[in-house]
Amino acid sequence: MKSLHALSLIIYLLLFPLDFAIAETKQFLNLEHTISEAENGNKEAQYLLAALYESGRKGVKKNPHKAFDWNKKSAEQGHTGAQLALARAYYSGLGVRQNFTKSVVWTEKAANAGDKGAQYLMGMHYKQGLGIKKDLSKAVEWYKKSANQGHVKAQSSLTISYYMGIGTGKNFPLAALWARSAADQNDGDAQIILGAFHLNGIIVKEDHIMAMEYFGKACDNNVQAGCDFYRKAHETLLKKKLKAENN
Repeated sequence: MKSLHALSLIIYLLLFPLDFAIAETKQFLNLEHTISEAENGNKEAQYLLAALYESGRKGVKKNPHKAFDWNKKSAEQGHTGAQLALARAYYSGLGVRQNFTKSVVWTEKAANAGDKGAQYLMGMHYKQGLGIKKDLSKAVEWYKKSANQGHVKAQSSLTISYYMGIGTGKNFPLAALWARSAADQNDGDAQIILGAFHLNGIIVKEDHIMAMEYFGKACDNNVQAGCDFYRKAHETLLKKKLKAENN
């Protein structure tokens, strides 16, 4: 059980950087004013205060438990950002006891309200079967909704789904379409798949140089597989050159 908690926490930190709730406005630039408004039931102020407790900004000491409490107050008033933050907290076990079932409940509320981050997280829940019955086809459905709104990780997940035939039929043209969109936003996994297309001549003309370019970008984005594929592609290219010279 501890290993599952650790794994979900790592996934959380990788997929959900702590920039989602710092949506400061002139109305709430003053900390005392924000606290006063939050205590008086203003859901925007409650959401922002929760974000400050989570990030430790503006002189507020980090406190994931207080972040959870304020997000809950805001979420119960229908704030979609707070609903997603609450879902993430239950998913990761940050500030509250980990509970995947409750994470699904709050994720679905925000996802049905159109939040692209929540839609992506719904896809993750269905893919992993955490708090809900595993259903790869439904995971793809949620990825699509999120990807169409520009969520880069949803686009990357959709790329992999179409490339591998996970939750949907294999579809290289659609995989390439979403891979380009995600790769343009510097997603390493999508860059690897584009590299594979060029390396193997799938959809596009075989081009080892272009493949190495994409693998190199993925490597620069700290995706180890990109570094490995770059090295192998480079070795293959050198062998081809030597063979051509000897002929």
